Amino acid sequence: MTGRATLTGTPDEAAALYFGDVMHARLKPIGHRFSYRVMSLLIDLDRLDEADRLSPLFAVNRAALYSFHEADHGSQIGERERLVSEINAWERERNASKARVKWMFDTQRARTKLRRSYPITGNHS
Repeated sequence: MTGRATLTGTPDEAAALYFGDVMHARLKPIGHRFSYRVMSLLIDLDRLDEADRLSPLFAVNRAALYSFHEADHGSQIGERERLVSEINAWERERNASKARVKWMFDTQRARTKLRRSYPITGNHS
């Protein structure tokens, strides 16, 4: 990402708009490269009412150029207190069982699998 701009210009707002560029390059079977602009919206979910008032271009639960509809994001959980309770219960269970992440794809396996498409040149470890 190459830049950042909040909807109202200050970094502590309830919502912020980030702009950037994504580049993709491939060497084989045919070399090509392209890039495109992207935009991401960061919203403080605890401050949705405040975010809704930041700009006429952004709205919460109503139509606008950029809209955030709560029903599109976790409506099966419901209210915030229940979501926090569910996350805390999951975290306690994982910690009690000393659960660990099982990584299926380490760096060496990735290099081996992708060696033909993305050859490493020079002295890399």
